[in-house]
Amino acid sequence: EMIYSGTQGSIGRYIGYYGPYATSHDALDGDEKIQQEVRVSALSLASAVRANRLNLLAGLQPDLKEPRPK
Repeated sequence: EMIYSGTQGSIGRYIGYYGPYATSHDALDGDEKIQQEVRVSALSLASAVRANRLNLLAGLQPDLKEPRPK
């Protein structure tokens, strides 16, 4: 079961989307903003894990069922 870690717990970006795959890693290495976004996302996830282990997220998670389980 997945537990939502907040809006900062996930990111969605295209890195070097229009360039060739061979240079996409160079694009990622040069994009300091996306690296910072990943750091913030990781910190948000770690915070949610700590809160979940302390049972602090139970009241924040609605009891909703996935309409199309995978």
